[in-house]
Amino acid sequence: MPAEKNEVVSAQVFEATRALISKVIPVCTICGLTIRGHLFKHVASTPIHESERERAKKMLECIRVADWEALRQFQEGAGLSTNVAVVGLKCVDGCCSLAALLCPCRLEDPYVLLLQELVPDCAGPLAGAFWGEI
Repeated sequence: MPAEKNEVVSAQVFEATRALISKVIPVCTICGLTIRGHLFKHVASTPIHESERERAKKMLECIRVADWEALRQFQEGAGLSTNVAVVGLKCVDGCCSLAALLCPCRLEDPYVLLLQELVPDCAGPLAGAFWGEI
Protein backbone atom coordinates (compact mmCIF):
# COMPACT_ATOMS: atom_id res chain seq x y z
CA MET A 1 0.00 0.00 0.00
CA PRO A 2 1.87 3.13 -1.18
CA ALA A 3 1.46 6.39 0.72
CA GLU A 4 3.05 9.80 0.61
CA LYS A 5 6.29 10.30 2.48
CA ASN A 6 5.56 10.86 6.19
CA GLU A 7 1.92 9.83 5.67
CA VAL A 8 0.74 6.81 7.62
CA VAL A 9 -2.41 5.17 6.36
CA SER A 10 -3.83 2.23 8.25
CA ALA A 11 -4.98 -0.80 6.30
CA GLN A 12 -8.52 -0.20 7.57
CA VAL A 13 -8.59 3.42 6.34
CA PHE A 14 -7.07 2.36 3.02
CA GLU A 15 -9.66 -0.38 2.43
CA ALA A 16 -12.60 1.72 3.67
CA THR A 17 -11.65 4.60 1.38
CA ARG A 18 -11.15 2.30 -1.59
CA ALA A 19 -14.52 0.59 -0.97
CA LEU A 20 -16.29 3.94 -0.58
CA ILE A 21 -14.91 5.29 -3.86
CA SER A 22 -15.80 2.06 -5.69
CA LYS A 23 -19.37 2.21 -4.44
CA VAL A 24 -20.00 5.92 -5.05
CA ILE A 25 -18.08 6.29 -8.34
CA PRO A 26 -18.41 3.02 -10.27
CA VAL A 27 -17.59 4.88 -13.52
CA CYS A 28 -15.19 7.83 -13.59
CA THR A 29 -16.91 10.97 -14.86
CA ILE A 30 -13.58 12.27 -16.20
CA CYS A 31 -12.43 9.38 -18.42
CA GLY A 32 -15.67 7.38 -18.68
CA LEU A 33 -14.00 4.12 -17.65
CA THR A 34 -14.69 1.90 -14.66
CA ILE A 35 -13.10 3.24 -11.48
CA ARG A 36 -11.11 -0.01 -11.11
CA GLY A 37 -7.46 0.63 -11.86
CA HIS A 38 -7.57 4.31 -10.88
CA LEU A 39 -5.18 5.55 -8.19
CA PHE A 40 -6.63 7.32 -5.15
CA LYS A 41 -5.87 9.22 -1.98
CA HIS A 42 -7.75 11.22 0.64
CA VAL A 43 -7.30 14.99 0.30
CA ALA A 44 -9.72 16.77 2.65
CA SER A 45 -12.89 16.42 4.69
CA THR A 46 -15.26 18.49 6.74
CA PRO A 47 -18.35 17.79 8.84
CA ILE A 48 -21.49 19.55 7.71
CA HIS A 49 -23.73 20.18 10.68
CA GLU A 50 -26.93 22.13 10.08
CA SER A 51 -25.18 25.26 11.35
CA GLU A 52 -22.12 24.75 9.12
CA ARG A 53 -23.53 24.10 5.64
CA GLU A 54 -21.61 27.12 4.35
CA ARG A 55 -18.35 25.35 5.22
CA ALA A 56 -19.12 22.54 2.76
CA LYS A 57 -20.05 25.07 0.07
CA LYS A 58 -16.71 26.83 0.61
CA MET A 59 -14.86 23.54 0.30
CA LEU A 60 -16.59 22.72 -3.00
CA GLU A 61 -15.78 26.19 -4.28
CA CYS A 62 -12.10 25.62 -3.45
CA ILE A 63 -12.19 22.60 -5.77
CA ARG A 64 -13.97 24.49 -8.56
CA VAL A 65 -11.53 27.41 -8.55
CA ALA A 66 -8.41 25.33 -7.77
CA ASP A 67 -7.64 27.14 -4.50
CA TRP A 68 -5.34 24.46 -3.10
CA GLU A 69 -4.16 26.42 -0.06
CA ALA A 70 -7.74 26.98 1.09
CA LEU A 71 -8.63 23.33 0.41
CA ARG A 72 -5.82 22.20 2.74
CA GLN A 73 -7.66 23.91 5.61
CA PHE A 74 -10.44 21.31 5.49
CA GLN A 75 -8.93 18.51 7.56
CA GLU A 76 -11.51 17.50 10.11
CA GLY A 77 -14.17 14.87 10.48
CA ALA A 78 -16.90 14.00 12.94
CA GLY A 79 -18.03 10.42 13.37
CA LEU A 80 -21.55 11.35 14.41
CA SER A 81 -22.04 13.90 11.64
CA THR A 82 -22.53 13.92 7.91
CA ASN A 83 -19.22 14.73 6.24
CA VAL A 84 -17.99 15.79 2.84
CA ALA A 85 -14.82 13.94 1.89
CA VAL A 86 -12.57 14.96 -0.99
CA VAL A 87 -10.54 12.26 -2.70
CA GLY A 88 -7.94 12.59 -5.40
CA LEU A 89 -8.17 10.24 -8.36
CA LYS A 90 -5.75 9.47 -11.16
CA CYS A 91 -7.28 7.86 -14.24
CA VAL A 92 -5.57 5.02 -16.06
CA ASP A 93 -4.80 7.52 -18.87
CA GLY A 94 -2.99 9.83 -16.40
CA CYS A 95 -5.67 12.52 -15.95
CA CYS A 96 -6.27 13.65 -12.36
CA SER A 97 -9.41 14.84 -10.63
CA LEU A 98 -10.82 15.71 -7.24
CA ALA A 99 -14.11 14.12 -6.20
CA ALA A 100 -16.28 15.39 -3.35
CA LEU A 101 -18.36 12.68 -1.67
CA LEU A 102 -21.27 13.23 0.68
CA CYS A 103 -20.84 10.73 3.52
CA PRO A 104 -24.00 10.62 5.66
CA CYS A 105 -23.90 9.66 9.32
CA ARG A 106 -27.10 7.61 9.04
CA LEU A 107 -26.39 4.19 7.56
CA GLU A 108 -29.66 4.11 5.63
CA ASP A 109 -28.85 7.33 3.75
CA PRO A 110 -26.95 7.00 0.46
CA TYR A 111 -23.43 8.21 -0.19
CA VAL A 112 -23.42 10.67 -3.09
CA LEU A 113 -20.89 12.06 -5.56
CA LEU A 114 -21.34 15.83 -5.25
CA LEU A 115 -18.67 16.96 -7.68
CA GLN A 116 -15.77 15.61 -9.72
CA GLU A 117 -13.45 18.18 -11.29
CA LEU A 118 -10.51 17.65 -13.63
CA VAL A 119 -7.23 18.93 -12.19
CA PRO A 120 -4.92 19.85 -15.09
CA ASP A 121 -1.36 18.56 -14.79
CA CYS A 122 -2.25 16.74 -11.54
CA ALA A 123 -1.49 19.97 -9.67
CA GLY A 124 -2.00 21.03 -6.07
CA PRO A 125 -2.96 18.19 -3.71
CA LEU A 126 -2.55 15.65 -6.52
CA ALA A 127 1.10 16.44 -7.24
CA GLY A 128 2.41 13.82 -4.79
CA ALA A 129 2.06 10.08 -4.47
CA PHE A 130 -1.27 8.32 -4.30
CA TRP A 131 -2.24 5.76 -1.65
CA GLY A 132 -2.80 2.93 -4.10
CA GLU A 133 -5.09 1.45 -6.73
CA ILE A 134 -8.83 0.97 -6.59
